[in-house]
Amino acid sequence: MIVLPNALRGLPKLDEIVLRCICDGLDLSTCNSLRIIKLGEQVTLLPKSLRCLPKVEKINLKCKCNGLDLTAFNSLKIIELGEQVKFLPKTLRGLPNLETILRSTVLVKWN
Repeated sequence: MIVLPNALRGLPKLDEIVLRCICDGLDLSTCNSLRIIKLGEQVTLLPKSLRCLPKVEKINLKCKCNGLDLTAFNSLKIIELGEQVKFLPKTLRGLPNLETILRSTVLVKWN
């Protein structure tokens, strides 16, 4: 299944999103009620697509994202990030409710 980047516009009451399909350039910035975001490896997030989402409590991003900024996520408790996510500097500052950070890494076996 393929989801178009702006397919979720106009869903201000959406509470949770789980996407494991192909979507290049996803923008969630208008989904103001999101509390839980889970995005799989075949999703590419636009850098500013997660702004203005004050209710998000849990983020699980295995997707591609260059320039992730979480500075305005005051409700965020749990962050789980894959290796394809790149942060903006100082993005983890000012998260008063943050309890858990999990970062996936690739283990390389040397012969």
